[in-house]
Amino acid sequence: QECKSPVLESIGKEIVQKCGHVPLAIKALGCLLYGKDESKWLSFKEKNLAEISGGDGDLMNILELSYYHLRSSLKSCFAYCAVFPKDYEFNKETLISLWMAQGLVIPMSESQSLEEAG
Repeated sequence: QECKSPVLESIGKEIVQKCGHVPLAIKALGCLLYGKDESKWLSFKEKNLAEISGGDGDLMNILELSYYHLRSSLKSCFAYCAVFPKDYEFNKETLISLWMAQGLVIPMSESQSLEEAG
């Protein structure tokens, strides 16, 4: 899909450079900005992008920034993953079931099921 805004395209290219072309970092920031209007992108550039130096140590800073912008319900789901040992591989459906059992999954609308929300 072609970018229609030269401002967004410019910021996007700057993000790629700052992320050192690391796909995980680029995707994290892309998900953070996806669907946001131009003013949000400009605000991100002014407030957050300058703090990213582009070094190898910035991946954790980028992921932390992405976490900071999650809805509180998603932060709880993410934090729940800390109960598992390092390198534990779990099934997505099982994890969603565990979140539902803990009351961490909150539907966005009345018509949305818990499974869809998870």
